[in-house]
Amino acid sequence: MWTQNLVAYQRICAENTDKFPIFFQPWWLDAACGNGYWVPYVHEESSTVWPVYYTRKWGIAYCTVPPLTPRLGWKSASKTLPSILINDPINTLYSLQHFDNEQVISDWFKHKNYQIIPKPYFKLDQPIILTTALKTLRPTARQRLKKAMLNFEVAQETDVTRLYQMSVRSLSRHGIKNTLGIDQLENIVAATTTHQSGIMLSARNKQGQTVASAFFIWDYDTVYYTLGGFDERIPHNGAPRLLIWEGIKIACEQGKSFEFGGGSDPGVGDTFISMGGQKGGYFRAVRYKFGWIRQVITRAKKIYAPNDIH
Repeated sequence: MWTQNLVAYQRICAENTDKFPIFFQPWWLDAACGNGYWVPYVHEESSTVWPVYYTRKWGIAYCTVPPLTPRLGWKSASKTLPSILINDPINTLYSLQHFDNEQVISDWFKHKNYQIIPKPYFKLDQPIILTTALKTLRPTARQRLKKAMLNFEVAQETDVTRLYQMSVRSLSRHGIKNTLGIDQLENIVAATTTHQSGIMLSARNKQGQTVASAFFIWDYDTVYYTLGGFDERIPHNGAPRLLIWEGIKIACEQGKSFEFGGGSDPGVGDTFISMGGQKGGYFRAVRYKFGWIRQVITRAKKIYAPNDIH
């Protein structure tokens, strides 16, 4: 059965750094779960871990995915996964989980009365060869990228607040309410810096103005485009694409895949595809204990996240 066991969780993660993504590491969860807390569920017989993030909003305690954490769910160090018959440790009014496209996990959530919703993300699989990656760009994207290389300089960003402000502006333009606090972002950036697992980059124009910023993190096999934005008040044509291209270059240098992220907004997904992103998918599992909880959350999301109401 699932049990809460931090020591076992830490041991399994430490023994499997080449199997578990960065988002499962205790240090990442400690940094990302600042407005709540995470519980280390473990199925020791199969060396399987399941970190679950608990938080509270409008007086309702619920489970969801931590900020800047695209997917969690289960990860196992063995081929023997937990049975669908084992216990469900979650008993909140509302629970939302993201997990990779694995049938046994999907079956378990279905068995526990979760609604399973396919969601897209975009990725460049390794090995990434830059010359080949450049050719896979759509002609318009390639033209904008080459122009941006002439107009902007890429440098390492040191100002977390500037990155935060640009990301908030970009979310607002897409009709998405920001739920990430500046303190959370500072904690995450500090943690990835300590563990040599991330970098902030910015694009500056010839006047020295920062036009766009981006945050990339990486683990044993993937570089993730985690957060980004630009200042629409300054000419920025191609600057965000240039930063994504720099992230792809990091993945190439490290011999890793590159993940653009999801594309709930069709325009964002089109941008990722134009830069060679291949569409993949993950699952969202959602469960409402009562019908009225679903109605409240759905109505709220229509206000702060109209592109992501499921």
